[in-house]
Amino acid sequence: MEGKIPSETRAVIKSLDPKKIVEVATVPIPKLEKGEVLVRVEATPINFSDESFAKMPPNSEMKTPGLEGAGTIVSLGPDTDQSLLKKRVAFCNDPTGKWNGAWTQYMSIAAERCVPIGDVSFEDACMFYVNPLTALGFLLEAKNRNSKGIVHTAAASSLGQMLVKLCIKHNLELINICLLYTSPSPRDLSTSRMPSSACKKKKKKKKK
Repeated sequence: MEGKIPSETRAVIKSLDPKKIVEVATVPIPKLEKGEVLVRVEATPINFSDESFAKMPPNSEMKTPGLEGAGTIVSLGPDTDQSLLKKRVAFCNDPTGKWNGAWTQYMSIAAERCVPIGDVSFEDACMFYVNPLTALGFLLEAKNRNSKGIVHTAAASSLGQMLVKLCIKHNLELINICLLYTSPSPRDLSTSRMPSSACKKKKKKKKK
């Protein structure tokens, strides 16, 4: 064990207040089970899937968003490899909701879902899973199907940019589309269905 481990942690949780989406709360750190580790979270991204999850109604299982992150293992559950203690790792949460998400100070998770990162920065390592593995999944699926290319509908996203590089490298055609919103978004500057980046108000020309 590295230092004193608190019994509680600050975490972002889904809010029961209909006027809010999430809020910060103090929650208990669950007792580690066999094969689990406690990670002191140093960095975690905001993926589109995290945003979507946060907007879903709260349930009794998983209340904290965050599919992936990076940090330091500070405590081990029973029968867990002792060499993992103090390791700097990246991790990916179980989407079934067995563990709460990564938007927290301390997170318990299965040791097998952690990957040592060596000297890689926490900021880089925290984005190790979701988008890179999705991009590789696209590539492998295209190759298994003997496809000549990939159609992707989020061109401006991190995933879209990764696909550009992968498709060039592996000589695959890429149709990378930037879609308009299909419903108004809180990020929109008006009731328009255009993305906020496309909703900038045009300056009216002064009449001479």
